[in-house]
Amino acid sequence: MAAVQRWLPSVLRLAAPAAGGVARRLYSPSSLLFDETQEQFKESVSRFAQETIAPHAAAIDASNGFPEEVNLWKLMGEFNLHGLTAPQEYGGMGLGYVYHCIAMEDISRASGSVGASYGTHSNLCINQLVRHGSPAQKHKYLPKVLSQIINLSIHHFYVFLPFL
Repeated sequence: MAAVQRWLPSVLRLAAPAAGGVARRLYSPSSLLFDETQEQFKESVSRFAQETIAPHAAAIDASNGFPEEVNLWKLMGEFNLHGLTAPQEYGGMGLGYVYHCIAMEDISRASGSVGASYGTHSNLCINQLVRHGSPAQKHKYLPKVLSQIINLSIHHFYVFLPFL
């Protein structure tokens, strides 16, 4: 391990083991990739996912469905996770795909099932409405979809879209 350590950039090397004998990184590898705002976003999404999604992950996988006692989609909408890439004029945050990827990573870490569903909803549904919907459709549906007043799953979206 020591031979490998010398080849790593200094910021990725492990610090000397603490009193407990556990080595730790001097810096988070993500700190090389993200600016301070993105790091704060990552920490808040990670905390949200671990506190809100992770406790339900085993039940979601066992039942192959989302728990009725908690509406994760609505909570994610209230946390503004559905509108990360949507323009602000329609109720989104307009942050772009770096933020979306950060959210995907931490949501998926809490529950792979929720992460896959979130990615489908945000990219295949919301993104398509943003890219291909008329201005009237965007104003009518995006604020509701982003806050999860209505849920357009991929099935609902492709059945519903021709009638928008």
